Amino acid sequence: MGRVERPAGSVETQSGEGALPAYILAGGASRRFGSDKARAEVDSVPLIVRLARRVEPHVSRVVVVASREGEYADLNLHTVGDLIPGLGPLGGLLTALRDARDAEWVLLLSCDLTELNPEWISALLAARTVDARIVAFQSEPRQPFPALYHRDLVPLVRDAIDQEQLSMQRLLRTASTASVPLPPDWPEVPQANTREELQRYSAKQ
Repeated sequence: MGRVERPAGSVETQSGEGALPAYILAGGASRRFGSDKARAEVDSVPLIVRLARRVEPHVSRVVVVASREGEYADLNLHTVGDLIPGLGPLGGLLTALRDARDAEWVLLLSCDLTELNPEWISALLAARTVDARIVAFQSEPRQPFPALYHRDLVPLVRDAIDQEQLSMQRLLRTASTASVPLPPDWPEVPQANTREELQRYSAKQ
């Protein structure tokens, strides 16, 4: 997807260690939705394209992690295939961390996020500490998306996969996680896991 002019007040990124790439997870089967929810549309724009457009001015690059390489090439989105398909978000995180060789942190998103305020990214970045390996918004439970994940998590993620412990919530509890208060503009429907949720979100637009 083409680069977009960086608006005033956007999140600053740079090359090398300071770069913040965004990875959008789209490798799920969308069983609850009934079809590929990444391609479901809001105002005639696929959810995944809408999300990529919103995050693109604020990160070093946008990459989609899907079940196979090139799956969303028709939407002009750079797409890599899951290293180990069928593991859900944890497998997608492993793929993202392995792919982001030039970055210390990655911004992890799910393709069904309905909103993404640039101020949320700034809040996550500001909450990083020397010891933290995840920065996530605090709710009950913590929100795995959007969140920051450190490349040092690779061994912990690999161990969890080897033990068949694929829960993102377990990872958030196990790793050193810095919590950020949930933003006041957090949407009533943060993710469209079902068609009903997407319709409820769309009705409020």
